[in-house]
Amino acid sequence: MNRSFRTGTRSLLISAAAASLGAALLASPAAAQQQEQPQQPDRQSGDQTEPATNRPIAPARPRVGDRANRGSTGEIVFVESEVDMGEVLDSEKPVAEFRFKAIGPGPITLTRIKPDCGCTVATLVKITHDDEGNEVREEIDAKLLPKSGLFQEGDEGIISATYDATRRQGVNVRNIRINTDSNKQRNVSVQLKVNVLPLVFSDPRVITFGNAIKKGETPSRTIRVFGRTEGFEVTKATLSNLKLNKQVEIEIVEHGFAEYEGEQLPMSVLKLTLTSGMSPGVISDKLFVRTNDERRPVFEIQVIGKILGDVQVEPAALRLGRMAPGKEVTQEFRASSRDGKPFTIKGVTLDNDAIVVTSTFKPIDPENPTDWLVTITARGVTPNTRVNSKIMLETDVPLEETVEVRFYGVVGE
Repeated sequence: MNRSFRTGTRSLLISAAAASLGAALLASPAAAQQQEQPQQPDRQSGDQTEPATNRPIAPARPRVGDRANRGSTGEIVFVESEVDMGEVLDSEKPVAEFRFKAIGPGPITLTRIKPDCGCTVATLVKITHDDEGNEVREEIDAKLLPKSGLFQEGDEGIISATYDATRRQGVNVRNIRINTDSNKQRNVSVQLKVNVLPLVFSDPRVITFGNAIKKGETPSRTIRVFGRTEGFEVTKATLSNLKLNKQVEIEIVEHGFAEYEGEQLPMSVLKLTLTSGMSPGVISDKLFVRTNDERRPVFEIQVIGKILGDVQVEPAALRLGRMAPGKEVTQEFRASSRDGKPFTIKGVTLDNDAIVVTSTFKPIDPENPTDWLVTITARGVTPNTRVNSKIMLETDVPLEETVEVRFYGVVGE
């Protein structure tokens, strides 16, 4: 009984405290102000006079990796995706145009235009029409893509491709890739084809004297130089090596016409003759041919050959291999007379700081010195050095007072 009395008494005290607190709140200025405000309509009741919200609902953001929610839905179609420009000269820069139209169903943006070769430059052209219906072209700088590459349905444009035929020959095929932001057409390619003809060319293309010219021989070679300009002629020809240019006689022996692969073309005939005073060794030079064609005033032709001397070295080059610093490597080679005539080796020299070389040389038959044995002893000095140098034989043979022998090696452990 005492327990029930205590519980009831506690409940009455809590109720009285709550009533006192409520009265105090109602007596405050804030409570009075709140009571004076008009009652807001019940948004859940049937007499609601405005929607629950008047802000537009934001579209859902595409999920990362959801391809269906990226890009546009437009497409472009080309009138011709392949253009054959036919024959052009290697001095020309022809232009191929690939006309296209945006066919929808939505916009499309060209984001990148990339040729497969540096010989081709592609640009985007937008086409509009003025009030009189005349076509107006606006070239778009590739740097402005994709910002300026937007095409609405029905818009027209051109991919303009400039092909540089310089140093090209024969049939060339080049592809141009166009990237877009469309889900239906991520990329598309167009192709140009061109047959490049040389403005000036020679027959044969290389002047070859061969690799077995004996010292003192005076072989000649003739070459025809063709042009595709009316009245074409060669006016002068010189070798780039001034010393060699004095040792080779160059003549322009004829101007006229000749047939080449079914074409009648103007041409000039050149004749090159080696003189008897040429030193043995390799001939490798360029013949600069001057012409009266302003588009190709200078034309180059390679000249190659080899003059054999009286002194023959076997092996032709020495390979010393890897030489440890301070250690010696010894090798031998033979120098002999090609025509069987006696000769003398006066000395052996070498100019290379990475190794120190000592040498001995003696005729195999002192009574008939047509064959000499040369011994080379090399000692590495500078470590971690690659050696590529020449040994110089000093002889008494005319035009072969110095005979070179190549040698290779590496100084290192």
